[in-house]
Amino acid sequence: MAGYLIIGGVDLDVVSTRRLAREMLGQTVRTALGTLRSTQRAGKRAWQVETIPYPVTERETIRAACNFGAPVAVGGTLAGFAGVGTITCIVEEQETEDVIDPSDATYGYQASLVLVIRES
Repeated sequence: MAGYLIIGGVDLDVVSTRRLAREMLGQTVRTALGTLRSTQRAGKRAWQVETIPYPVTERETIRAACNFGAPVAVGGTLAGFAGVGTITCIVEEQETEDVIDPSDATYGYQASLVLVIRES
C-alpha cells in the first residue's frame, strides 16, 4: 500500500499516488528587447490519489468529508504530506466505476475513489 491520507478527519487507505504539475503563481514575459521578466513567486502542489475500494456507505462519508470545492485539511504519510502536519487543499473527485465483489455479499458494490488534491 502506498500509505494513508487524512481528509477532513477521515482516514483513507491509498493504493496509488501521482504528483501532478505545479501550478505556478505569477507570470513570465519577454520585453520588447527580449529580456525575460518574471513575477513568479510560488508554486502550488497537486496530487492524484486512488483509494482502496470502499462500499457505497463509506464512500458517501468520504465524499462528505472532502467538502468538494471548499478548502479542507489534508494530511497523512504520502509524499508531500509526511512530516508537515496538515495542508489546506481543495479536493476534486474523478469518475470511477462500481465493481461487484462476489466474495462479499454484505457490501455488494464497491469502488475506489480517484481524488485530485490541490494545495490552496
